[in-house]
Amino acid sequence: MKRRVLLASSMLFVTVGLACGFPDDRAPDTGAGVDSVPSADVSGADAASADVDGEVPLIAAGTLRVHFLDVGQGDGILIVSPGGETVLIDGGGSRCGLVVQTLDTLGVGDIDYAIASHYHEDHIGCTPEILARRDVRYAAYDRGASPSTDSTGSDTYNAYVAAVGSKRRKASAEAPILLDNGDVRIDFAALNGNGTGASDENDLSVVAVLRYGRFDAVMGGDLGGYDAGGGTDVETSVAPIVGRVEVYKVHHHGSEDGSNPAWLAITQPQVGVVPVGTVNPYGHPSAAAMGRLHQAGVDLYWTQAGNGVAPVAGLDRVWGGVVVEVAPGSQGFTVTGKGGTVQYQSWPDAAFADSM
Repeated sequence: MKRRVLLASSMLFVTVGLACGFPDDRAPDTGAGVDSVPSADVSGADAASADVDGEVPLIAAGTLRVHFLDVGQGDGILIVSPGGETVLIDGGGSRCGLVVQTLDTLGVGDIDYAIASHYHEDHIGCTPEILARRDVRYAAYDRGASPSTDSTGSDTYNAYVAAVGSKRRKASAEAPILLDNGDVRIDFAALNGNGTGASDENDLSVVAVLRYGRFDAVMGGDLGGYDAGGGTDVETSVAPIVGRVEVYKVHHHGSEDGSNPAWLAITQPQVGVVPVGTVNPYGHPSAAAMGRLHQAGVDLYWTQAGNGVAPVAGLDRVWGGVVVEVAPGSQGFTVTGKGGTVQYQSWPDAAFADSM
């Protein structure tokens, strides 16, 4: 039998350790931007054991957990609902073994849903390795069509298509993902440029919005916000659809072409997660994007120190992979990484209270 998901209080700590990378696989710690905060409480861990036929019993944490994995230069996000349902958004392209190890440690067998933001290798390159040991239970969503001409090549795309197989579906605003009988939902706010005429693969990214009570998080791959350098401003048209959020997965690894002022003014994120690799040739994250995020008052968590602007002490936390956790009925959420745990209050009301 396929395993579902094993989640106990100790798993939060273990996953943060894996997502950060153990000593031989850790990005250099510059010491900048690491605040002094209390360590995560991992006492009183629940115990679990496999049953006689090898299936790991489901131990749902009872909280919503969003794992932003440190996959180097790329995106990898695992969502686990309070009831233990799972959604994997992208999976990186270079640290495939780490993603597989994290899923194994959490006890994740079959993934209920997968979402590919777009067809660049640093987002879907690890999909075949991840799915070699587990299946997609219900559906694997993407933007449909095929890679744009600027994509990293057809081999990566073809391997992805083969890996997801018959579970592949085109994302649609009319068909959200519902978890835990609808208590948790993922809306597809936009894809394929949202009618802007965008042609760059980054700007065609699927924009997924996770909603749970008063908590909202937006994850939009490498979406752009400027009409420059072959890119298109898609962010401005998508922001009103997304609405106000608590957590923002920073677009395009902090590139200068993302996180424009209009996007930030409407979405008003409290926390931004910057998935970036210390080894990257693109100068990510950029001073321009980080400056806009700082000016908007967004607390930033970087997975690695990057190869662009240096993190600013007191504004940027280089914490490796982080886990965002939301309890049922909670008016707040926590962010946990290698530097500890930080508590936040949610916005006073849900972004779309009348649609929940």
